[in-house]
Formats: sequence, structure tokens, C-alpha cells
Amino acid sequence: MPLAFAVRIDFTNYDVEPPSIQFVDPLSGTPLRAEELTASFVRQLSPGTPAGPNGEPAIQPENQGLLVHYGPEDYPFLCLPGVYEYHKHAAHTGNDWLLHRGLGEGRLGFLIDNLHKYGVQGMAGLVPQVHIAQNGIQGFTFNFGQVMLAYDHHPA
Repeated sequence: MPLAFAVRIDFTNYDVEPPSIQFVDPLSGTPLRAEELTASFVRQLSPGTPAGPNGEPAIQPENQGLLVHYGPEDYPFLCLPGVYEYHKHAAHTGNDWLLHRGLGEGRLGFLIDNLHKYGVQGMAGLVPQVHIAQNGIQGFTFNFGQVMLAYDHHPA
């Protein structure tokens, strides 16, 4: 089974400060830059959902990227309340951690749920289908989210 991503969660000074999440190489533990990440963290916003830094509602359905970085060389951070990097970012100065810490945001379960929801769940899983004919495998199909890989062999 492929590994979607790996993170290091740092609870230093919790709960005066929220935990920090770093995306890392699963073998070395080295922090990954945006260009090295394979997972995308996107959530679908419906009209009326708070979307902007000050809670402005989305006007129409849109996808919101939750990994923030300003270039491929930057270290991305997960842009969600309850994450240290979110609360320290200039766009969220009015959204203090102390407003969120009593709501469960920043707890390990909340972080894991959101990492799974936006980083893994959208992949929908790998669903192999193999078509076997009398003289062996005739074709196969792999569905991975919205990507499909198919092969059909028709003997001459």
C-alpha cells in the first residue's frame, strides 16, 4: 500500500500554543518542501461556507487548498485552526489560538481526523479489477479516485 504522506506533530508548549505539523520524509524525518509533497489537501466549500481569512462566505462552490506555501522551495503548512503555523500566519492574526483551544481543535484526534479527511479520504482507495479469460489475464482496471488505468488485451 503506498504511503500518502508523513507528518511530525510537535506538542511543545501545548496547550498554551497549538501543536505544530511538519510534513516529513517517512524514512529520514527530514522536512519536505512543497515541491516534494505528493498529497494535496483540498476541501470543497459550498456557497455560504466561511472561506476567507476573516470568515467571508464563499460565493460559489470552490475548492480550497489547505497546504499553504508561497513557492516550491517553501515548507508548506496545514492551514487549519488548531495548527501552530495557522495561528502564527499574518492572515490569521485576528483568529487567536485561545479562541479555539476549548473547542477540541489542536487535539491529536482532531489533527489526525483532518489529515485523513483532506489528505487521504479524497483518494477514495485503490480498486483493482482483473478480467480473466480462458487463456489467462485478458485485461485489468485500477481505479484510484478519479484516475483510471486500464489495459485490455485482445489476441489476434
